[in-house]
Amino acid sequence: MIMMSGRSKMKGKNARSLIAIFLFVLVLLSGCSVFTAEVEEAPGNILNGGFITEDGGWLYFNRMEGDTIYLYRVRTSGSRGAKISTDAGAPISMANEWLYFSKFGIDDADTEAGVLFKMKPDGSDRVMVSEEKAYNVVVEGEYAYYLGIYGTMAKLIRIHLETKEKTVLTEDSLFGFILHEEWIYYVNLSDTLGNLYRMKLDGSGKEKLNDDNTGQFTIDDGFIYFVLDETPYSDGADGLLSDEGLIPVFMMHKMKYDGSDRSKVAEVSNGSMNVHKGWIYYQDSIDGMVIG
Repeated sequence: MIMMSGRSKMKGKNARSLIAIFLFVLVLLSGCSVFTAEVEEAPGNILNGGFITEDGGWLYFNRMEGDTIYLYRVRTSGSRGAKISTDAGAPISMANEWLYFSKFGIDDADTEAGVLFKMKPDGSDRVMVSEEKAYNVVVEGEYAYYLGIYGTMAKLIRIHLETKEKTVLTEDSLFGFILHEEWIYYVNLSDTLGNLYRMKLDGSGKEKLNDDNTGQFTIDDGFIYFVLDETPYSDGADGLLSDEGLIPVFMMHKMKYDGSDRSKVAEVSNGSMNVHKGWIYYQDSIDGMVIG
C-alpha cells in the first residue's frame, strides 16, 4: 500500500513531535462506488497514516457522509461499501480477528478522541482497549504498541491486549516508529539531532543507527529509507524556485537495518515518501505531483 504524508518544519523537537502525532490527514472516499484495489501492509503503512487496511477480501477505511466521517468496508472484488460503525479513526489495522483504530473526535468535548478501540470486522462488539490517547498504533501478536503523550514527550507504550498491562518501553521521546520483524525502529527526539534508533520489541538492545537529524522514514526490502531534516540546499543553491518562493531541498538516503552500507538516493523537495516494491513514491512540493 502506498501512503504519503507531509510535515511542516518547526523549531523545537517537542513541537515537531506533538504536531506530527495530532495531525491526521484523512483519506475520505466520498463516492465509494465500484472499484478494485490491492492493499499490502508495508512496515511503514502505520507511520504514514494507516488510513486503510485489508483483511479477508475486505477493505476498511474512513468515508465522509455530509459533515460526518464513518468507518466503512467494501469487498476488494468491487462490491458496494457498507458502513460498519458511526466511529471513524486511524491508524486502522486488523489483527486476531479484530479491527483496531484510534478514534477521531466528534468535537472538542469528545472524551474518547484519540482512544484506542477494537471491534469485530462487521462493527459489532466495540471495546475500549486503552483509556489513554494512543497514536501511531501497531498491533503485533498479543500486544499493541503506540505513542502516549506525557507532558511534552511522546513515549512508546506496549499494552497487552487481554490483561491491559502497560509498559513504557523507553524514556526517549519519539517521532513515529515502525515495527519490523523483531525490532522497533524510531526517531529519537531525546537525542540532540533526532537520530534513528532501533530496539527489541521488549525495549531491550537499544542501538543508534545514524548521526543525522532525521525526518520521515520507512522500511522496504532490507533497507531503511530516510529523509534528512533541515538539509542544506544542494550545491550551494538557495532551493527550488516556485510561485510561492524558494522551497528547501531534502536529502533522501538509504541504509541497511543495522545502519551499514549507507548511500544517497535522491534530492527531493518534500520530506514525505513511501517505498513499495523497489519504487520510491514522494510528493513534489512545487506542483503537487506524486513521483515514482
